[in-house]
This record gives sequence, structure tokens and C-alpha cells, in this order.
Amino acid sequence: MEIVDQKLDEVLHNIAFEKITGNVPDVESDPLLARLKSLGTEVWVDTGELEKAQDIWKQEMTALTTNNTLANQVVQSGIMDQVIEHTIRKIRDEGLELSKDELILFSPGIYVHKEIYENFKEMQFLAAQRGVSLQLLSGFRSIDLQRDIFYENKSIRNQTAVERSMVSAPPGYSEHSTGYAIDVGDGNYPNTHFEVEFEQTPAFKWMKRFAPKYHFVLSFPPNNKQGVTYEPWHWRFEGTVNALRKFEAANKITKFK
Repeated sequence: MEIVDQKLDEVLHNIAFEKITGNVPDVESDPLLARLKSLGTEVWVDTGELEKAQDIWKQEMTALTTNNTLANQVVQSGIMDQVIEHTIRKIRDEGLELSKDELILFSPGIYVHKEIYENFKEMQFLAAQRGVSLQLLSGFRSIDLQRDIFYENKSIRNQTAVERSMVSAPPGYSEHSTGYAIDVGDGNYPNTHFEVEFEQTPAFKWMKRFAPKYHFVLSFPPNNKQGVTYEPWHWRFEGTVNALRKFEAANKITKFK
């Protein structure tokens, strides 16, 4: 896995530094920044608001770093569709998607990373002994499946880019593509599946109390750092070195004020 992650970093780095063709907007130069750049300093802008970045952008600036919400808004506006398709092809060409050897069938149509199988299975069994029905609703999603979900749901719900960015990750950026993320429901209350009302069910209360023991954490709690809509059903596994490495960046995010 370490070799795969290293290769993925290399692929994404190369894509990020590919030359962009087309018209470049005219921006002003800043003497102080020009001096800093001549001394070898890289100047980046770190903000969660694209309009502010555009207002202060200078010729000497190298890059824009931001949070997940703004990145999703830009992606879902449609202007990055070609970049997404290009990235997906690169990832697939390098064979960087999870291999079948890393996945295990949990229930009909639902695969998870083999490292989480026993933990969730044991937790599900113990919950059942107390009358709680932990139902696995979804696990691993391929890049193609996430792409279909992303664009189809956006169209069906007739959402703006801003609204959609709070709900779904673009293909290649979903936690589900790691195999370590799962969606959990209460088998006795199917009407709460993928709804905030799930937090009122025995299954959620069980997860909240016992999931940490089995190394599962709630990915998007209320007021999460990523700025994603609260999802009480979405949990990720952090019980191995490989899993922790996958979510290292998300755990380091500092919420923009």
C-alpha cells in the first residue's frame, strides 16, 4: 500500500503541474512579492473564499490552497469536468484503484476493505444480541460508481454547485473509494437510512457508544472541519496504519473561520 500511495502522490503531483492552456487573466505585479520570489520564496494564498483570492491575486503567486467545501464548489460548477476525467484515466492507467485482493464481500453487492471486515462483523453481532440491527448500507465505491452518483444526484436534485458541495464528494475524492468508509443504517428503521433522523435510532446510539472500541469514527459530525453536511450514517475505520495514512490529511484540516 505504501508503494501505491507514493505512486498516487506522484501521479496527482504531475497532473497538478501540467501546463494549462488558454487565456490567462491579466493580474497586477507586486514589487515586494516580486522581490521575495527572486529570493526563492514561493507565495501561496490560503483561503476558503474564491472571490477574496481573485481580489488579491498577484502575478508572483504560485498556488491557491483551500478547504474541501470550496474545492467541491469549483468542481461541481462543471469547469473541472475535463480535469476529473483526465485524472480518472491517469489513476486507472497506473492501476491505483483498490485491487480485488484488498476487498472482501460483506453482503450482496457491498464490498469493504478486508482490514475492517472482522471489526464491523463483531460489532454487528454484539449489537444483534441486544436487539440492535446494524445494517451496512454501502462500503467501497469505485471511481466510476462515485462519478455516476455525483453527477446523477446533482441532476436529479437540481442542486446548485454550492448545495451539492456540502453533500457529495467528486469522483476520486470520496472516502468510500478507500474501502475504509461505510454507511450504516438501522435495519428496524429503514425510513431513516441516509437521513439525519438516523441519529435517533438505537443503531446510531450503539455506534456512538461502541464504534470507537472497534476503531470506527464518525467522518462528518455536526460542524465538522471539512465543512460537509452532517452525516450520522457515514463512518470510517482508522484501526490500521494503512487506514490512518489514508485519512491523515482529513485529520489535519483546520476549519476556516
